[in-house]
Amino acid sequence: MKKVLTLFFNIDRTYIIKITNDPKGLILDYFNSTDSFIDLDAIHSGEIEINFGEIENIVDSQPIDFDSINLVFPAEAIMTTQIPGKSKLDKDELVKIISVELIKAYPKLNITDFEIEVFQLANNLKGESKQLSVIFQKSDIELFEQLLFKYNKPITKQYISIIAAANAFLYNYPELHEKNNAIIGIQNNFMDFCVISNGNLIYYNLLNYLDDASIPDILEKELNKVTSDIVPNLSGGLYFYGSDLTKSVLLSVWEIAMLFGVEGKRLNAFRMVRTNLSKREREYAARTMQIYPACIGGAIPNYFSSIVI
Repeated sequence: MKKVLTLFFNIDRTYIIKITNDPKGLILDYFNSTDSFIDLDAIHSGEIEINFGEIENIVDSQPIDFDSINLVFPAEAIMTTQIPGKSKLDKDELVKIISVELIKAYPKLNITDFEIEVFQLANNLKGESKQLSVIFQKSDIELFEQLLFKYNKPITKQYISIIAAANAFLYNYPELHEKNNAIIGIQNNFMDFCVISNGNLIYYNLLNYLDDASIPDILEKELNKVTSDIVPNLSGGLYFYGSDLTKSVLLSVWEIAMLFGVEGKRLNAFRMVRTNLSKREREYAARTMQIYPACIGGAIPNYFSSIVI
């Protein structure tokens, strides 16, 4: 059995969980969150060490019995690119294409300054395919390694929230693997939208919304696009998560889901997760299940095949 500590540096606070990967399934050992957040745009300013103290206090309050650490970042804080073209580009081709994008965004750096994970997206209704690249600056990861050095545990994986949430969905809803499903994050004026078809990533988009009132229209337009160009239906349903998924927002997106004849509900991050936590803690987990998909999915191996550059 392996224990994993996962830190999700979300836009409102840092969410912390400890998970045991048992042969019979995941066990939730502990979960908590900070009151403050880590400003990912200013992590090299020197102030991060002060803000990181709250994370250390929470981690240190529990047994340091985890074997490794995984990090999860909100999708809007991490650079991604999509590469259209033939499926299964080889590594050399990917390096050439992504290097061009990086030169535009970071003219003083080169591709060796980044850790890049590339996911192959499945063919859509038009027979088109893309590759989704997720790009982390190595200097950022090295900083977190320094901050967590005291625990003498390896950082084994970095995720962006939408991939981690999709990971959590596949773990928690095994009966829906063969259907088409949309996983949708709503927070910080961003809507992370991905489609899983037969257990494979087939579509990803990051959308911006001005306020809660604009969410339903944006969602409806995106669903029209997806069901016209990507998959014929979303029969598995729409699964929502995120810190801005209030009761009123959930009701508004549920109504849009009904227009398309599919189910719309909160993504239950703990649906197939066992725990020995108290009744009070389990009740709190049930109320906040839509906040923790990225944590749960970030604590387990990736369901989706990828190439690391």
